[in-house]
Amino acid sequence: MDIREYFEKRIKEINLALDKNLPKSKDMLSMAMRYNVLGAGKRLRPILVIAAAQMLGGKKEKAMLPACAIELVHNFTLIHDDLPCMDNDDYRRGRLTLHKAYNEAVAVLAGDALLNLAFAVLVKESGGANPSIRIKLIEEVSNALGVYGLVGGQAKEISLRGQELDLAVIEDIYMKKTAALISAAVRLGAIIGNANKKELSLLTSYGKHIGIAFQIMDDILEFMSGEAKRKEDELNYVLFMGLEEAKEAAGKNIELAKESLRYFGRRGEILLGIADYIITRDH
Repeated sequence: MDIREYFEKRIKEINLALDKNLPKSKDMLSMAMRYNVLGAGKRLRPILVIAAAQMLGGKKEKAMLPACAIELVHNFTLIHDDLPCMDNDDYRRGRLTLHKAYNEAVAVLAGDALLNLAFAVLVKESGGANPSIRIKLIEEVSNALGVYGLVGGQAKEISLRGQELDLAVIEDIYMKKTAALISAAVRLGAIIGNANKKELSLLTSYGKHIGIAFQIMDDILEFMSGEAKRKEDELNYVLFMGLEEAKEAAGKNIELAKESLRYFGRRGEILLGIADYIITRDH
């Protein structure tokens, strides 16, 4: 299957599932949650959950709720990342960020509510996973988000602003802020697909490398658009290493990700296609 066709089909299914699991009330908080989640989005993380599960023989139906959960978590991180106390962004995905469309208080609460909802979705019995699997899924998401994951990475970036950084520090921040959640998405799918120890290790490596590549490509696209020049205090791989070096680093991580999939043979075709998508995307 063509990777674009695969993305289109999964995005439609994921959007329907997200709509079903989001609150439908007309109160401000519910509307704000829906505004942020149901706007345009790549749905990369939930697609990774489904693709990894399917590669190992897991059913798409069992992967759908964890896929929704990881997208809800991702939206929580975006809402809080855009706040004035963080990156202070006015626009995302071509429209007003949540704190601009509503206000800062609503944005904070909507982000909190989405994180809470994500864990509620993960433990739903209707997902079909047995209790021991659901506990593992909760553990994966918690680890990706906590002090050793996304929150820790954001804190480290803030604490080092204005200081001279070396490459190792930048890559550690990228690993925590971006790659941890992308890797967790792949691992969720692997767990649903009953991956053995070797398969889980290889898919973890794949997730980490495409996560780093994804963040570097974000930096490249931001630089090419001129946005990186506006935010001189924001971490950007291109401003630190140069454009060609950044492209080389992204490419190297994609090759390492693909190497991790060799063990799976033709079963890894979709995940290989996703790796190619990450390095060739233009937005």
